[in-house]
This record gives sequence, structure tokens and C-alpha cells, in this order.
Amino acid sequence: MDSLLRRLSIKNRLVSLVALTFVALFVLQLIALFSIKDNLLDDRKIKTRHVVETVYNLLVQYQTLEQKGTLTRAEAQRQVAQLVEGLRYESQEYFWINDMQSRVVMHPIKPKLNGKDLSLLEDANGKRIFVEFVDTVKREGDGFVDYLWPKPGFEEPVAKLSYVKGFKSWGWVLGSGIYLDDVDAIFKRELLQQLAAMTLVLALLLGCSWQITHGITRPLNATAAALREIADGDGDLTRKLDSSGNDEISELSAAFNTFIGKIQKLVSDMRYSTDVLRSSVADIAVGNQELADRTTEQARTLSQTRGSLEQLVTNMFKNGENVGRANDLAAGAGSLAENGTQVVQQAITGMTEINQMSHQITDIVEVISSISFQTHLLALNAAVEAARAGEEGRGFAIVAGEVGNLANRSADASKDIRSLIEASEAKVSQGTRLVDQTASALSDIQSEANNVAKVIAEINAASQEQSLGFKQMKGALATIDQATHQNATLVEQTAAASHTMQEEVDHLLGLVEHFQLPENSVRAS
Repeated sequence: MDSLLRRLSIKNRLVSLVALTFVALFVLQLIALFSIKDNLLDDRKIKTRHVVETVYNLLVQYQTLEQKGTLTRAEAQRQVAQLVEGLRYESQEYFWINDMQSRVVMHPIKPKLNGKDLSLLEDANGKRIFVEFVDTVKREGDGFVDYLWPKPGFEEPVAKLSYVKGFKSWGWVLGSGIYLDDVDAIFKRELLQQLAAMTLVLALLLGCSWQITHGITRPLNATAAALREIADGDGDLTRKLDSSGNDEISELSAAFNTFIGKIQKLVSDMRYSTDVLRSSVADIAVGNQELADRTTEQARTLSQTRGSLEQLVTNMFKNGENVGRANDLAAGAGSLAENGTQVVQQAITGMTEINQMSHQITDIVEVISSISFQTHLLALNAAVEAARAGEEGRGFAIVAGEVGNLANRSADASKDIRSLIEASEAKVSQGTRLVDQTASALSDIQSEANNVAKVIAEINAASQEQSLGFKQMKGALATIDQATHQNATLVEQTAAASHTMQEEVDHLLGLVEHFQLPENSVRAS
């Protein structure tokens, strides 16, 4: 039932309700009219029966006179027949008498029928009227018979209802009838009056229903139109419905206005939040681009640093080889010092070679000093880059600090070697000038050569430590380089996500801007 009603509009439902109400009233009126007709007919039947029974009592009285011997049967029948012939009720209704053979004993309206056998008399419908009278009396003693019978003033026979009652002692049938045309006339008159009243009621119902339907459907249509305008049109959220009144439609309008107010606030907040989000996404995109540029620059710097570090490691290997050769030269200088006492010439030659070797050592020390200085600078750069890298560069900062310490130590050792070599050169110069003091000088040279060997050993150990530190720095730089490339990849992914987010924010803003809001409800972005 609900699904069937949902297929009809509210207007059609109200019209259907009015139509059903009118049909129900019309049916009730018809039932009442037919009830009135039946009541009229029953009233006529009762009245006819009463008057027939009253006349029947006259027959009983004359039969009593017959039984007492006051009158003979023939006299009693004649007198009572004359008496009944003159009786009237309702100004024109009469009584008649016939016997059980359908022969008319007395008929006041048509005296020519008296004494005639009317068993073959039929009405327009073929009903044998007097035979039906006799059969009713024989079957029930009394009863009603309906038929068609001529009526004065009418061309066609009129429906008539007669009540007949048998007088068994004389074999008579006493009857009287009423024409039903007046009942039909009353019914038709009442029917016309009821139809006129129903027409007036229908007009009033239609007028009231139109007003009620219009009062219901107009605000509902306005609500539906506003919703369609919001859903399919320009998204106008400025529309308000008339909520004045105390009916359910007014409550619906007030609820709609409240709902639109909440939607206005929601859309306004969404528009403001979307603007803020779009600005934030733009800032993120700019930050991502700057981060990408810095990451690319950092990767390039790390690549250069790795190249310089590899070159430095190569130089350190060469430095180790030079230190080994210096160690060999120091050992040779000691041997020459021991044999110097035997052959001066050999000492002079050895001193010359020592002088040459000293120059080479000086060059090597200069190289070591330069490498230490460069190592110190690289350690400082590495520490700065580690500080920029933040938490991921903490370990690398420690390694860079250690490398810086080693570079300082190498620089200090280089200074010491330079001092020693300068002293050695001075001694060699003195040995050259003072050949006669060769023995004592060679002894001093032997002592100094031993010192040089020790220093060279220390330089060799420092070089090995530097090589180990540089290897660790190389591994750390490789890790930093890998992390930098991963950061670059993440930055690219973040930039792509920011671009997608920007597109979604623009799409969302386009959807939100579709709705029209009151000017005072738009928040400043």
C-alpha cells in the first residue's frame, strides 16, 4: 500500500481522498434513499393492511348477523358489499371483493367487472392478477401482490401493490391496493434533492480541497524546487522558504532553512579550509623544489668530495711509499756513519748522498705538510656537511673530527721532520767543511740518523692511520651519497604527491565554489 501511494503525488493523493470521500457520501446517500423508499413502501403496506383488516372486521360483523339469523347470507353479503363499495381512504383508494374462482363480487371503480371471471386477466407483464390473489390467499391466508394496473389520468398501467385477505366462511377475497407511482415520485424527488445537495457538497469539497492541496503542494513544490536548484542548478544556498505558520509544512520549511544554514556554514568552512590547504600545498611544492635543488647540489658536492678523497687516498699510498724509501735512506745513513771512520772519501760521498736525501726528505715533508693541510680542510668541510645533514650526519661528524686530529698530528710531525732535516743539512754542511772532524761528525750523524729513522717510523704509522681514516671517510661518504640519492627520490615522490594534492584541492575548490553563499557567510581566506 505504501509503495502504491508513493507512486502518486501528494496532490493526486488529496484529490483521491476527496473523490473517495465524495463516493462514500454518495453511496451512503443512495443507501439512505433506498432505505427511505423501503420505509415508505413498508409504511404503505402496513397502512393498507390495517385498512383491509378493518374492513375485514365488517365482514366478520355481518357474518355474525348471519349466524344469529338476523340476516340471511345473501342479505348479509349484499349489504356488506354495498357498504365496502362506498368506503374510501386517502381520498381515492378503494376496496374490492372477488371469490376463490377469480370472479369479481364487487369492484367500486369498474362495476362492469362485477360477476365476471377474471382468471385470464393479465397485466402488461403477463401476470394473471386475480389468479395471483386467490393463490396467495390459498397459500398463506393473506399477503401482498404487486402488478400493473390502470390509473385514472395515466395512459399506461402503473405499478400497484395490493393486500388481499381471505374470508374463508364466504369464500371471498377482500383486497385493496396502493399505486406505487407516488412512492417513486417521492424517491425521485428525494434523489434529486440529495443530488443537488451532493453537488453542493462536492463543490465545497473541491474548493476546500483545492485550497488545502494548494496550501500543501505549493510550499512542498517550493522546497523541491530549491533542492533541485541546489542539486542540479547553480547551487544557490541563499534561498529561504516561508516558515510562517504552525503546520507541518511550516515546520518542514523551518527545518529546510536550518539545514540550508548548516550547509552554508559547512560549505563556507570547506571553502576557507580549501583555500588554506591550497596555499599550504603551494608552499609545500615550493619547499620541495628548494629541497630538491639543495639535494641535487649536495649530491654533486658529495661526488666531488668522493673524487677528491679518492685522490687523497692515492696520494697517501704514495706518501707511504716515500716514507718507506726515507726509512731506507735513514738506514743507509747509519751504515755510512759507521763506515765513515774507515773511508773519509766514502764519508764525503755518503754525506753528499745524505745531503741529497735530505733535500728529498724536505720535499716529502712539504708534500706531507700540504696533504695534512688539505686533509684538515676536507675534515672541516665534511664536518660542515655533516652538520647540515642533521641526525644522519652525526657519525660522519665524529669521523671528520678524528680525521682533523690526524691531520693536525701529521702537520706537527711534518714540522718536526722539517726541523730535523734542517739540522741534518747543517751537520752535513759542517761535515763537508770540516773533513777533519768527520769522525765526530759521523758519530753525530749516526745519532741523528737514528732519530730520523724513529721520526720516519712515526710518520709511517701516522700515514697508515690516515689511510684507515680516509677509508672510513670514503665509506661514510658512500653512505651519505646513497642517503642523498634516496632523499632525492623521496623529494621527487613528495613533489609528485604535492602536485596531485594540488590538483585534488583545485577540483575540491571548484566543487565548493559551485555553491552560492550569502556575502556575510563567506570567510576571508
